[in-house]
Amino acid sequence: MESAALRPTHPLPRLARVGLTGALLALAAGAWVLTGDRMEGMDASPAADLGQPGWFAVSWVVMMAAMMVPSLVPAALVFARAGERTVAAFVVAYLAAWAASGLVAYALIDALRSIDAAFLAWDQAGRYIDAGVLLAAAAYQLTAVKDTCLRRCRTPLSLASEERPGAGGETSRPAQPPSGDRAWS
Repeated sequence: MESAALRPTHPLPRLARVGLTGALLALAAGAWVLTGDRMEGMDASPAADLGQPGWFAVSWVVMMAAMMVPSLVPAALVFARAGERTVAAFVVAYLAAWAASGLVAYALIDALRSIDAAFLAWDQAGRYIDAGVLLAAAAYQLTAVKDTCLRRCRTPLSLASEERPGAGGETSRPAQPPSGDRAWS
């Protein structure tokens, strides 16, 4: 059985690249409109009601589509070029991963609220905990781990070009892009 990574890929026609990019950006623009509609009148405080899990999940996915789909365009172009599955399935899986992370965050917030942790109030320890989280995030920006993540994840090609185990334990290497193909750059 031939690995998908070993099959040669062909350049994506310009019209297909433009159409796919336009469709993803239109999806993001529509998601921005829906996000504004769903969030209208919502309190932006840390104590804001998140609603029921279903409402939250839909709102979260729509918001993630608005913010993250434009950055997904280069990876979607690489995925379309590979031709293994549809780009729609790729985008749906991407948004499903964001939905899962949002529901985990929802569950954590719900759990914290259920224990009535008054010490987390802003006029108690809440502001200091928030400051600690922000400082930890700022410190992360200066770590070697962050540099490694950026170096490996700047382009979809860097992830697609690494060796990985294939079926039966053999290692496969994806086909390299032809020179001058913009979908890879």
